[in-house]
Amino acid sequence: MRSWHKKLVLLVVVVSTLLSSAFAETYGELQSRIATAKPAEVVAAVRESTLLTTDKQLRSLLESKEPIAKRATSLRDWVGTRAWAATVAPKPDGKALAEKAKRSRLYIDQAEKAKSNWLENAFKGLQFNFPKPKLNPNSNPFGGLFSGPLLVQIMWGLLALAGIALAWFAVQHIRKIQSRKRVATAILEEDEPERTVDEWLAQADALAAEGRHRESVRCLYLATLLRIDEAGIARFERSETNWEHLSRIEASNKLPAEIEFRTPTKAFDRIWYGFMVRGQADVEEFRAIYQNVRQALRGVKS
Repeated sequence: MRSWHKKLVLLVVVVSTLLSSAFAETYGELQSRIATAKPAEVVAAVRESTLLTTDKQLRSLLESKEPIAKRATSLRDWVGTRAWAATVAPKPDGKALAEKAKRSRLYIDQAEKAKSNWLENAFKGLQFNFPKPKLNPNSNPFGGLFSGPLLVQIMWGLLALAGIALAWFAVQHIRKIQSRKRVATAILEEDEPERTVDEWLAQADALAAEGRHRESVRCLYLATLLRIDEAGIARFERSETNWEHLSRIEASNKLPAEIEFRTPTKAFDRIWYGFMVRGQADVEEFRAIYQNVRQALRGVKS
């Protein structure tokens, strides 16, 4: 996974975390909203609250089978209790807790694991210095506007945009890889000279004499493709793969019925790309393939 992929994924995570912490509704805010509301409005307000994601008791009271008036009273009581507890709960000594956590075995183990974590490395590469929000735990800087369903819609919208961007970059990356792979598996290299059928045949004989059977088979296969080109069945394209040539050959209405070129193409794949060479037997096999194709094409007009 490339660095820009890691940065994009991490950015989505960071944005989601910041939005969740910054816009989360407090019990004090929810208490203010339902203090004088009607029972049905109380239930609706609690149902839209982001506090439902973390408060199991609140969800239980909301989903109870009690009459709506009694259920609203229970919800008001519970929210009021939690709001009061938030104002009187003693604040822990952050520095002491941090020192205690650092001395724990869990912290040490996680620190060791983090050394090989690509997400941490990607975060370092971002070089983002996010300011630490200084928020009153009982207040929302945006008021009630960004609480409930609207907050959820905003978060999902941001995540959707980030997902679309990531998908677009992934598609572009895959296309580049496919383009490079096509060039890498082309039947001829970019700097390789053009040769006639007779030149490829002569080259095949010379390479076979040197014991270079794999290269000799390639020359015979190319000579066969050029012979098919000369017959007007399918044009030889040096930048295409053997399978792309086969596809156009089989689709041609000029291809004689006695020519079956799929088996030779599979054999060429095995020898040239798979390096599964038997030796001179492969050369003789492809020399026979060339002669058979040549014989079948004698009656075909280009």
